[in-house]
Amino acid sequence: MSDALLSLIIFGLFILLFIWYKLPMATSAILGCVVMVILGLSDFSTAFGQFASTTVILLIGVMVVGSALAETGVAAAFGRIVTKYSHNNEKVIIVVAYVLACVLSAFLTNATVLAIFMPIIIGMDTDDGKINHRNIVLPVLVATAMGGISTLVGSSQQLTANGLIEEMGYTMKIFDMTPVGVIFSVVGLLYSLFIGHPLGKRIWGNRDRFEDCEIAAAKDVNIDKRKFYTMIIITILMVISYIVAIVPPVVTAVSAALLCIITGCISQKDAVTRMNWNIVGRLGACLGLAKVISSTGGIDLITNFVSNILGDGVSPF
Repeated sequence: MSDALLSLIIFGLFILLFIWYKLPMATSAILGCVVMVILGLSDFSTAFGQFASTTVILLIGVMVVGSALAETGVAAAFGRIVTKYSHNNEKVIIVVAYVLACVLSAFLTNATVLAIFMPIIIGMDTDDGKINHRNIVLPVLVATAMGGISTLVGSSQQLTANGLIEEMGYTMKIFDMTPVGVIFSVVGLLYSLFIGHPLGKRIWGNRDRFEDCEIAAAKDVNIDKRKFYTMIIITILMVISYIVAIVPPVVTAVSAALLCIITGCISQKDAVTRMNWNIVGRLGACLGLAKVISSTGGIDLITNFVSNILGDGVSPF
């Protein structure tokens, strides 16, 4: 059996392991890299070298910035903005929270934005029942998904794809996907307001707002104004740097993360411990698996198979 075919078979088995989900996805992906090396299909640097790729480093930088936003109280301030302009109206909360979550998730990972917003949403519940967090969670989830597809750095999926096409000499710019992302975001907002919200109210009814709720509401913390405004400045500078594109996105993300630590907005220890290593491990290992399959000729097998079905004139994009 050729190395190309064997690598594809092993990759297929680990796809099934992903679906089975008995192991964390990062563990499964890293295990796949280990198996490839043990079977002699790849050397260590090919299978694991992608953990040092610009794609993974970019993701780590973005996550540090997200953690610093929560640590300095900037994230909680977003919650206060939502509450201030909602006037105890769930639909207004949905609009404001949706827009904020959508914008944030365009520059931070979806998981980071959800981690920021979930405690805030839980804390919005009112005793008179006018605001129930259950009716707001799904719209915010939709917002993070729609915002996440609007930029290169918004989701690990785009970063993974960019890491793969870089091997072919192509690269995506930060805002290449923004027009499509904006359209989907508007559609998602309209759905959340006119279909999702009424449907949610019928489903949840008068159920206890805190039934089965395992997420603690966000608490007011003593805000260090210097760190608070420093973090806002860092975030604005990061977004501007993404827009003007004078330096590569990875340099922008890492610089912003380093500024967060240097200025004391977040300690190095907290930056490391709050990192979602499952996402980092999954991204690095999946890129490694793709690299191995490419080096063994597995990609060529797939390409030839598709070409035989669709023809040779199909664009990779």
